[in-house]
Amino acid sequence: MHAGFLAVNSGSPYGADKTLQKHCEDIRTSIEQFREAFRDSLPAAANAAIERFMEDGGKQIRENNAGDAKLVRTIIVKLVAFEAELSFCLDSQTERVRSAAELAFMHLQRLIVVDQDYRAKWRKAFEKHETHCERLGALHLLWHGIWAFKVDANGGKTDLVYQEPPQIGSAPVALGMVLTEWKRGIGNPDTEYVAAKEQAALYSGGVLAGVELESQRYLVVVTKKQIVPPGDLIEGTVTYRHINIAVEPEAPSTAARRLAK
Repeated sequence: MHAGFLAVNSGSPYGADKTLQKHCEDIRTSIEQFREAFRDSLPAAANAAIERFMEDGGKQIRENNAGDAKLVRTIIVKLVAFEAELSFCLDSQTERVRSAAELAFMHLQRLIVVDQDYRAKWRKAFEKHETHCERLGALHLLWHGIWAFKVDANGGKTDLVYQEPPQIGSAPVALGMVLTEWKRGIGNPDTEYVAAKEQAALYSGGVLAGVELESQRYLVVVTKKQIVPPGDLIEGTVTYRHINIAVEPEAPSTAARRLAK
């Protein structure tokens, strides 16, 4: 494609190159707006791909005021390559695992809100021990194709349901595996998040079966009423997500007024 474009020694007699340059400028603006709007939620690889393109092709688009025909065609080749790379970053198996995990936690909280029997089950688990919350949470995540595990004493994996090391090949139908640390927020929730993070940071294992989400670890604190969890904590290539699950959730407007006090 690139060689074919550059084989044409002159510009288009009908002004096609100028039109293409205008389209390139519009695309560059759209990419910039997309980056600013979604920078914090995009995968690291996607942000890196955007940064590389903006420093190269994006800069060439901005500086091609004269509408150089060969440069326009070179830019188009770079745009095609960038589109393929960004599509891969946004549609990777790891990203699908991350999206499924986020949806699973949202579904869990809303299920507690609308299902009286499920809410009673979580209240009972909350009153007993955090391991009961772990097990219920692990089963819910499995509905979404997520095999959740926690860290064992040696920095490896422990199955949340059986409290034993999972066996290799035991998760053939799971979309992926996700590290979670569950705590009961019966005291200061911030303290529980810190404890969960310290435990999650001990993990040093590798892929067991399918795809393992190694870039994000979920710190889940179960409380009676909703709280405002801390923001994401990034250390190196790992993002620690802070999740709150309330077993006696209030209406959003009621919770907002209480938390605003």
